[in-house]
Amino acid sequence: MDHSNFIDLPILVTSVLLIVGMLASKLVQGTTLQFVARLLQVDEPLEAKNTQRLLFTPTGASKHDLVEVVVPESSSVVGRRIVERIARRRAQPA
Repeated sequence: MDHSNFIDLPILVTSVLLIVGMLASKLVQGTTLQFVARLLQVDEPLEAKNTQRLLFTPTGASKHDLVEVVVPESSSVVGRRIVERIARRRAQPA
């Protein structure tokens, strides 16, 4: 009887056990990570971000990209409009 078409049973069992073990490990780690972090007092609350959704559909007619820039609260540009910053830069002598 030719067994060349069959997968070696010990290799198959080892592979299945390895995959099941990895999935079980990830499941346990994923569900207990936050609890353990709180228990060890190493968790921190996430910073609330003030974000606004903007619908943008690139047309390909322009070479410009839409870019999100995070401005630190201590920056000198906080509270100013982008137009004000550009106008002031153009008004400065070269």
